Amino acid sequence: MRTSYNQIVHCIANLDIQLLNELLDENRTYNDISKTDFISRISEVFDYFRKECGEIKLVPVKGVCGSSLCVNCNSPGITFRGMVSGKYMSLIINVEDDKVTDIFQCKEFKLSNGNVIKDQIKMNIYEEDKIGFVGGVDFHINIQKCEAALSTLKQGKGLKDITFLYYNDILDWVNIYDEVFLEVKDKYLEYRTMLPYIKLYDTIDLILTYLPNGAFINIQESNDCYEEYKISKPHLIPTWVKVLKPYFETHLPLVKYLNATHIASGFLEVSAGYNIRLDISRDKPFLNFMINYLNAQEWVINNQKREN
Repeated sequence: MRTSYNQIVHCIANLDIQLLNELLDENRTYNDISKTDFISRISEVFDYFRKECGEIKLVPVKGVCGSSLCVNCNSPGITFRGMVSGKYMSLIINVEDDKVTDIFQCKEFKLSNGNVIKDQIKMNIYEEDKIGFVGGVDFHINIQKCEAALSTLKQGKGLKDITFLYYNDILDWVNIYDEVFLEVKDKYLEYRTMLPYIKLYDTIDLILTYLPNGAFINIQESNDCYEEYKISKPHLIPTWVKVLKPYFETHLPLVKYLNATHIASGFLEVSAGYNIRLDISRDKPFLNFMINYLNAQEWVINNQKREN
């Protein structure tokens, strides 16, 4: 079947996975993976657009690959923009004699106005998925380095055993393995095998960057004020939120690690998969402040709605 460019664009814009499956050639690879795998990956993106973004149709916008490091640099393509969410998925569609011969996802798509789109929805396609993948010696050496780093962090315990660490433990670990992970992130960000190690390193690096490590010794006073205001002076909560906003926003990246149950038990969960926990005894008042601030913020918003 001769599959035209316009047919493919129409299928994707309408999130029509069934017709796309019928149009693509069984004997071709797309994005260096089999047609079956490609359909599976792009189907996940279609589902995300429908279920998470509320989309029923995407708007195709022309442009080119904007990455100077990519073999498809300056190749023409299409970014598909959600009409409801405004989120994007960008593809480079190769055509020969009006027949689509390949489709690649594009991670740095340049629009005709020169703007480059980087923050977009991507298919989960990794180097290991590609037909003919061979890791090479350096790849396997770096896996061994990452495994050694993880074993050190786990202090020799099994992956299913809970490892309880202190602030200086993770600080020392980063000082030792920083160069290893910077190299891995630079070379192997598109490799599924490396992602758990990269995610673990990034989590620890973020915690070290934003956890005050006992620096806010008077923060408990703010917590006490908030508890008092909740009970007897709720009209003062908006002022409390306004005054303490700089302290909260400076440490905003920690929010995704806030779990009231874990904090009450004295730890942050660094990695659920590897069962690694961090002692937060010195920062428990501060992390409680972060939780209090989120609750106070929500109270202010809801109260404003009631008043309006």
